Amino acid sequence: MPRHIITKESCRTKRAITTKRSKEYSGAIEVKPDYAYAYNDRASAKRAINDLTGAIADYEKALSLNPSFVFVYNNLGSVYRVSKNYDKAIEYYTKAMTAKPDYLIALNNRGAAKLESGKLDDAKKILKMF
Repeated sequence: MPRHIITKESCRTKRAITTKRSKEYSGAIEVKPDYAYAYNDRASAKRAINDLTGAIADYEKALSLNPSFVFVYNNLGSVYRVSKNYDKAIEYYTKAMTAKPDYLIALNNRGAAKLESGKLDDAKKILKMF
């Protein structure tokens, strides 16, 4: 079977599975509307199928329900980074690190966002921390 057919089928399958998961998280939200984890997980499913607007809305809802969800700040930063909104991405990575100073994933992501945005000196400073 040609490789491009396998690849297209893989994409369709991944999208179907991710869409199904998103619906399952929506069901959990219907049952327990204040369940921040369900919003985070549905946002991640939306991000996986490139529904970035939906992902942002769900991540923000998760944070409104539980502002101490440090990893959600990182997740929001990643959505903004994919959208090439580097200033907003850096803002959210910084919020994650303010809440948890040893959050190395957020530090790494902040450095990558600075590098991708052309802030090379700032990115170098972050790399020296590792």
